[in-house]
Amino acid sequence: MGQTLPITKGAGSRFHVANADKLSPAVAAYTIALGTFALIACRLGEVFGNKHVFVGGLSWSAVWSLVTGTSFYSTQSLFIASRAFQGVGAALTLPTGLSLLRAAVRPTGIRKTIIFAIHAAMSPIGLILGALGASFLVMLAWWPWVYWVFSVALVILAAISHFTIRSSPRRHRRPPGAHALTLELDLPGILTGSLSLGLFGFAWSQALAVGWQEAYIGIILTMSVILAGLFIMIETCYAPKPLIPYSAISWEVFWILVAIGCGWSCFGIWLFYGWQFVERLQDATPVAVSQAVCKWEFIRLTKLHIDDDLFLSHVSCWLLRCGNHTIHTPTGWASSHVLRRATEHLDR
Repeated sequence: MGQTLPITKGAGSRFHVANADKLSPAVAAYTIALGTFALIACRLGEVFGNKHVFVGGLSWSAVWSLVTGTSFYSTQSLFIASRAFQGVGAALTLPTGLSLLRAAVRPTGIRKTIIFAIHAAMSPIGLILGALGASFLVMLAWWPWVYWVFSVALVILAAISHFTIRSSPRRHRRPPGAHALTLELDLPGILTGSLSLGLFGFAWSQALAVGWQEAYIGIILTMSVILAGLFIMIETCYAPKPLIPYSAISWEVFWILVAIGCGWSCFGIWLFYGWQFVERLQDATPVAVSQAVCKWEFIRLTKLHIDDDLFLSHVSCWLLRCGNHTIHTPTGWASSHVLRRATEHLDR
């Protein structure tokens, strides 16, 4: 996400898109694909080995980062589609990387807590470094180089991971035969669940660009709801090894997930449109906007450490409230600051 925000202005100019909303699917496609395939990546890691899926995800992301940069010579559709395929690679690396880290740090204690807190901190730090690096490349070179440099870095990281990470034992032995493998992977659940989430996310992001009056938006939403119903029916009635452990889900867990999801959604929406406000209305350079974002990301760092403590403490309710306040409070403050600057700009 951080590497795409600084290039939206240049990409919009290349693809003849004046409205920033038309490029919001380029950011949304990545996060939708990541959220859709993360659960699937867990099952693939259990069957084929976390290391193989992790290295494969890095390689996949490298290929599609190369294609994303090359989309400069093609169309906006290829740019958005390649961003979605980048998100698939990130989804393959996120849960498998976490499993590899958990296997490498066996003893439970303060050392393991610190390591996982550092792991959580890499998200905002990565956003800051990605935004700053992309801003400098846009300023000094050309926006496709953002993705080409990232592709080279991923290839190097995949090679290092292949030779340095020890293979963790598989939780499930790979079954012989196509039918047994289908049941082990829960392919019907994978297909219906991924299609449902993907179509639902695509419909919402596309509606921002073209409006809800388009008939195909309603059709896609209806298809996603039908597929979601099929997914629930398959997982609860037919799948021998369902993707989601329903026995572990309670109303308390459900509302915790809803609260965390709403908090991150709030942050993502503000980050994209706040960036556009500052860059376009104040005529700020991407480097200047990245420096402004850095201040708010430090508050997000605090939130991530609170989330880490959330699962280690008995006062989870209060910690969850504090964690969401660390998103909503700076978001509201920054949004009012952006609107005040925008009003002054329009008055002039």
